[in-house]
Amino acid sequence: MITTCYWPKSIDGIEPVWRAKSNLPEVKVLFITSFAAEVQNVQKTGANRHAMVRLKPFHRLELL
Repeated sequence: MITTCYWPKSIDGIEPVWRAKSNLPEVKVLFITSFAAEVQNVQKTGANRHAMVRLKPFHRLELL
C-alpha cells in the first residue's frame, strides 16, 4: 500500500493504513510526503513501526 501522509480536506493518510492493517496485517505500507512535519506526525502515532516513511524527492533505489 502506498499512501501520502497528508490528504487535504479529509482523513489523514494514517487512518486508511490502520484500516488496511486491521483487515490484512501482512500488508506492507509506504508513506510518502514532501512535508517533514508529516513524518513527525506518523512517528507520533507509531505508524512508522509498521511502514516505511520517505520524504520526497527520493530515489527509486531507496525503495528496494
